[in-house]
Amino acid sequence: MRGRRVLLVDDDDAVAKGFARVLGLSGCETQWACNGLVALEMLEQSRFDAMVTDVFMPEREGLETICEVRKSYPAMGIVVVSGGSSVIDASTFLKLGLAFGAVAALLKPVSSEDLLRAVRLAIAGPIVHAT
Repeated sequence: MRGRRVLLVDDDDAVAKGFARVLGLSGCETQWACNGLVALEMLEQSRFDAMVTDVFMPEREGLETICEVRKSYPAMGIVVVSGGSSVIDASTFLKLGLAFGAVAALLKPVSSEDLLRAVRLAIAGPIVHAT
């Protein structure tokens, strides 16, 4: 994955730093956005090969961000991650993320192996269904 650029979207900087460390060791360049609104601004300014986004964030949620990215950047592979909320199980949000266009969904905490596997899928691009 050397030389690939991945946008990390998470309001928890410790999570983003952990993801950046793992992806950096595999040769990826990463940049961090603290929410979906910042991520969309960054996507307008720079090219990324894939995006990893959390579901729950201030300003613009991950599911909303996935929908916007899918419209504006249809070739971008997206990975959705979530630890859930106090009211709804994370698997519900992860299924929605896949339905909205993510190529992989990961439950927090995320293992290094799972993150790398998901980002490789995302870099390969979104799944396109023939009609």
